[in-house]
Amino acid sequence: RIIRSAIRKMEIPEDRVVINLDRFGNTSAASIPLSYPDIYDAMEPGKYVITVGFGFGLTWAANLYRI
Repeated sequence: RIIRSAIRKMEIPEDRVVINLDRFGNTSAASIPLSYPDIYDAMEPGKYVITVGFGFGLTWAANLYRI
């Protein structure tokens, strides 16, 4: 619910977001690396990807990289 609420508030199309909770559950810090196969399969080389993760307390991180 948190992910869907955040993308709705930021007006990001849901088809631009990888959500893999149905396959892996809440894997905390491993959520982003577990999404890499989905990202690479869906994107063309040269495209940019932003990953954002947050956790317990005020822990968070973001990355921008090119496929």
